[in-house]
Amino acid sequence: MDVFFMDAICFDRDDINPVSKVPMWALLKKTKERASKFRSLGFNLKEIWEHECHRMKERDASIRDFCSKLDIVERLNPRDAFYGGRTNATKLFYEGEAK
Repeated sequence: MDVFFMDAICFDRDDINPVSKVPMWALLKKTKERASKFRSLGFNLKEIWEHECHRMKERDASIRDFCSKLDIVERLNPRDAFYGGRTNATKLFYEGEAK
């Protein structure tokens, strides 16, 4: 799983990421390397930190309106595919009749 650096302002660089168990400074380095790779391939990359995104939503009504209209679909829970929860064997052994 790739875990990107979260936010250079909101997190101390020596904090440990709870998901990847990697220090934030290492994640920041990896993120900057990845961004540099995209730029070297000719992509025009725009990076926005989380705190900047929150500030943009607070200040710009068009962004706030756009975000409020998003239809974000939650991640699927695989257990929901089985009758709404866990499955259970209803009959463990069946002896058929030969014809």
